[in-house]
Amino acid sequence: MISKLLNKARENGIVEIYIKDENAHTVELEHRLEKKYQLKEAIVVPAAGRDPEMIKHSLGKAASFYISKNINGKKSLGISWGAHWLSLFRNIHMSSINS
Repeated sequence: MISKLLNKARENGIVEIYIKDENAHTVELEHRLEKKYQLKEAIVVPAAGRDPEMIKHSLGKAASFYISKNINGKKSLGISWGAHWLSLFRNIHMSSINS
């Protein structure tokens, strides 16, 4: 029922439907950064419209994913400390480190 109403509204020009995909913009920016600075990998975390806590959480998840993906059996990891790192440790999956 809702689908039919939306289709009719779209056909009549009342509604426009589009998918807002922030990932497309971040991937493009990642590639530009990698090319410009000759990086192996860049990770861009969207921040527009997000409060500082949400941004820290997103940064923590991205860092956690990156470390989990790249730890590859290493026994130690040196880092500094701060609120953003706390978010990383809240999001990291210990199983990926222990394996």
